Amino acid sequence: MGAASGSGSEESAWHAVALRYFRALRSLRKTSLSIHHINKEGTLFGSVYNFNYARNLWEAKKAQAEGENTMAIGLFHRKANSSALMKPLGIAANFTRSMISFQPVKPIEVPDLASSMSLTVKLRELLKHGALTVDAIAEMLGAKATSVRTILYRGSETFAHIGTEKGDSAKWGLAVTKSTHFS
Repeated sequence: MGAASGSGSEESAWHAVALRYFRALRSLRKTSLSIHHINKEGTLFGSVYNFNYARNLWEAKKAQAEGENTMAIGLFHRKANSSALMKPLGIAANFTRSMISFQPVKPIEVPDLASSMSLTVKLRELLKHGALTVDAIAEMLGAKATSVRTILYRGSETFAHIGTEKGDSAKWGLAVTKSTHFS
Protein backbone atom coordinates (compact mmCIF):
# COMPACT_ATOMS: atom_id res chain seq x y z
CA MET A 1 0.00 0.00 0.00
CA GLY A 2 2.69 2.50 1.04
CA ALA A 3 4.59 3.23 -2.16
CA ALA A 4 1.46 2.78 -4.29
CA SER A 5 -0.43 5.44 -2.36
CA GLY A 6 1.24 8.33 -4.16
CA SER A 7 1.13 10.48 -1.04
CA GLY A 8 3.62 13.17 -0.21
CA SER A 9 5.54 13.36 3.01
CA GLU A 10 2.97 15.42 4.94
CA GLU A 11 1.21 13.52 7.73
CA SER A 12 -2.23 14.86 6.74
CA ALA A 13 -1.72 13.55 3.19
CA TRP A 14 -1.05 10.03 4.56
CA HIS A 15 -4.25 10.19 6.63
CA ALA A 16 -6.30 11.22 3.60
CA VAL A 17 -4.84 8.43 1.46
CA ALA A 18 -5.52 5.80 4.14
CA LEU A 19 -9.11 6.98 4.62
CA ARG A 20 -9.79 6.96 0.87
CA TYR A 21 -8.19 3.53 0.52
CA PHE A 22 -10.26 1.87 3.26
CA ARG A 23 -13.46 3.60 2.14
CA ALA A 24 -12.93 2.27 -1.40
CA LEU A 25 -12.02 -1.18 -0.12
CA ARG A 26 -15.16 -1.43 2.02
CA SER A 27 -17.33 -0.29 -0.90
CA LEU A 28 -16.36 -3.51 -2.71
CA ARG A 29 -18.16 -5.53 0.00
CA LYS A 30 -15.74 -8.44 -0.56
CA THR A 31 -13.04 -10.04 1.53
CA SER A 32 -9.68 -8.62 0.57
CA LEU A 33 -6.00 -8.98 1.34
CA SER A 34 -3.85 -5.86 1.58
CA ILE A 35 -0.11 -6.06 2.04
CA HIS A 36 1.73 -3.22 3.73
CA HIS A 37 5.17 -2.76 5.24
CA ILE A 38 6.50 -1.42 8.51
CA ASN A 39 8.83 1.49 9.09
CA LYS A 40 12.09 1.51 11.08
CA GLU A 41 10.12 1.97 14.32
CA GLY A 42 8.17 -1.25 13.65
CA THR A 43 4.81 0.38 12.97
CA LEU A 44 2.81 0.45 9.74
CA PHE A 45 4.26 2.93 7.29
CA GLY A 46 2.27 6.13 6.79
CA SER A 47 -0.84 6.96 8.76
CA VAL A 48 -2.10 5.48 12.03
CA TYR A 49 -5.35 4.89 10.10
CA ASN A 50 -3.67 1.96 8.34
CA PHE A 51 -3.82 0.16 11.70
CA ASN A 52 -7.06 1.62 13.00
CA TYR A 53 -9.18 0.95 9.92
CA ALA A 54 -7.93 -2.56 9.22
CA ARG A 55 -10.26 -5.23 10.57
CA ASN A 56 -7.63 -7.95 10.89
CA LEU A 57 -3.86 -7.53 10.96
CA TRP A 58 -1.24 -10.23 10.65
CA GLU A 59 2.50 -9.62 10.77
CA ALA A 60 4.85 -11.92 8.86
CA LYS A 61 8.44 -12.28 10.05
CA LYS A 62 11.29 -14.27 8.57
CA ALA A 63 14.11 -16.02 10.41
CA GLN A 64 16.99 -17.33 8.32
CA ALA A 65 20.68 -17.58 9.06
CA GLU A 66 23.02 -16.37 6.36
CA GLY A 67 23.90 -19.17 3.94
CA GLU A 68 21.21 -21.54 5.29
CA ASN A 69 18.76 -23.39 3.03
CA THR A 70 15.99 -23.34 5.64
CA MET A 71 13.85 -20.34 6.47
CA ALA A 72 11.24 -20.05 9.22
CA ILE A 73 8.27 -17.74 8.73
CA GLY A 74 6.19 -16.62 11.68
CA LEU A 75 2.68 -15.22 11.34
CA PHE A 76 1.56 -13.08 14.27
CA HIS A 77 -2.04 -11.96 14.66
CA ARG A 78 -1.83 -8.34 15.83
CA LYS A 79 -5.44 -7.10 15.53
CA ALA A 80 -8.90 -8.60 15.23
CA ASN A 81 -12.10 -6.57 15.31
CA SER A 82 -14.65 -9.37 15.60
CA SER A 83 -12.77 -12.36 17.02
CA ALA A 84 -10.07 -13.29 19.48
CA LEU A 85 -6.45 -13.07 18.40
CA MET A 86 -5.17 -16.37 17.06
CA LYS A 87 -2.01 -18.05 18.32
CA PRO A 88 1.16 -17.42 16.31
CA LEU A 89 1.67 -19.75 13.34
CA GLY A 90 4.95 -20.94 11.89
CA ILE A 91 6.11 -22.52 8.67
CA ALA A 92 9.60 -23.76 7.82
CA ALA A 93 10.62 -23.77 4.17
CA ASN A 94 13.56 -25.92 3.11
CA PHE A 95 15.09 -25.06 -0.26
CA THR A 96 16.93 -27.67 -2.37
CA ARG A 97 17.96 -27.60 -6.01
CA SER A 98 14.87 -29.49 -7.11
CA MET A 99 12.13 -28.43 -4.69
CA ILE A 100 10.92 -26.43 -1.74
CA SER A 101 9.37 -28.37 1.13
CA PHE A 102 7.25 -26.93 3.91
CA GLN A 103 6.57 -28.12 7.42
CA PRO A 104 4.95 -26.58 10.49
CA VAL A 105 7.22 -25.03 13.11
CA LYS A 106 6.44 -23.51 16.50
CA PRO A 107 7.49 -19.84 16.44
CA ILE A 108 8.38 -20.06 20.16
CA GLU A 109 11.13 -22.55 19.23
CA VAL A 110 12.77 -20.18 16.73
CA PRO A 111 14.63 -17.46 18.69
CA ASP A 112 14.29 -14.78 15.99
CA LEU A 113 10.52 -15.40 15.87
CA ALA A 114 10.01 -15.89 19.62
CA SER A 115 11.28 -12.35 20.19
CA SER A 116 8.14 -11.09 18.40
CA MET A 117 5.79 -12.93 20.74
CA SER A 118 4.11 -11.39 23.75
CA LEU A 119 5.46 -12.04 27.22
CA THR A 120 2.18 -13.77 28.10
CA VAL A 121 2.59 -16.31 25.30
CA LYS A 122 6.24 -16.94 26.23
CA LEU A 123 5.24 -17.35 29.87
CA ARG A 124 2.50 -19.87 29.02
CA GLU A 125 4.93 -21.92 26.90
CA LEU A 126 7.61 -21.88 29.60
CA LEU A 127 5.25 -22.98 32.37
CA LYS A 128 4.09 -26.00 30.32
CA HIS A 129 7.34 -27.58 31.55
CA GLY A 130 6.64 -27.00 35.25
CA ALA A 131 6.22 -24.40 37.99
CA LEU A 132 8.88 -21.72 38.55
CA THR A 133 9.51 -18.69 40.72
CA VAL A 134 9.01 -15.18 39.33
CA ASP A 135 12.77 -14.55 39.38
CA ALA A 136 13.50 -17.80 37.51
CA ILE A 137 10.86 -16.98 34.90
CA ALA A 138 12.19 -13.45 34.46
CA GLU A 139 15.76 -14.70 34.02
CA MET A 140 14.79 -17.43 31.54
CA LEU A 141 12.69 -15.06 29.44
CA GLY A 142 14.97 -12.05 29.73
CA ALA A 143 12.12 -10.01 31.20
CA LYS A 144 11.66 -7.78 34.22
CA ALA A 145 10.37 -9.56 37.33
CA THR A 146 7.74 -6.84 37.80
CA SER A 147 6.37 -7.47 34.28
CA VAL A 148 6.23 -11.21 34.91
CA ARG A 149 4.51 -10.72 38.27
CA THR A 150 1.90 -8.41 36.70
CA ILE A 151 1.03 -10.95 33.99
CA LEU A 152 0.81 -13.78 36.52
CA TYR A 153 -1.56 -11.89 38.81
CA ARG A 154 -3.75 -10.59 35.96
CA GLY A 155 -3.95 -13.99 34.30
CA SER A 156 -5.75 -15.86 37.08
CA GLU A 157 -7.57 -18.06 34.55
CA THR A 158 -4.27 -19.06 32.93
CA PHE A 159 -1.70 -18.95 35.75
CA ALA A 160 -1.85 -20.19 39.33
CA HIS A 161 0.22 -19.87 42.50
CA ILE A 162 1.50 -23.39 43.27
CA GLY A 163 2.10 -24.61 46.83
CA THR A 164 2.25 -22.71 50.09
CA GLU A 165 5.46 -20.73 49.60
CA LYS A 166 5.17 -16.94 49.79
CA GLY A 167 7.21 -14.04 48.44
CA ASP A 168 10.23 -14.64 46.22
CA SER A 169 10.20 -18.41 46.78
CA ALA A 170 6.57 -18.77 45.57
CA LYS A 171 6.19 -20.88 42.44
CA TRP A 172 3.78 -20.29 39.61
CA GLY A 173 2.38 -22.71 37.06
CA LEU A 174 -0.46 -23.11 34.63
CA ALA A 175 -3.95 -23.08 36.11
CA VAL A 176 -5.98 -26.26 35.85
CA THR A 177 -9.28 -25.60 34.15
CA LYS A 178 -12.37 -27.42 35.30
CA SER A 179 -14.80 -28.59 32.68
CA THR A 180 -18.45 -29.10 33.39
CA HIS A 181 -20.09 -32.26 32.08
CA PHE A 182 -23.82 -32.52 31.63
CA SER A 183 -25.55 -35.89 31.73
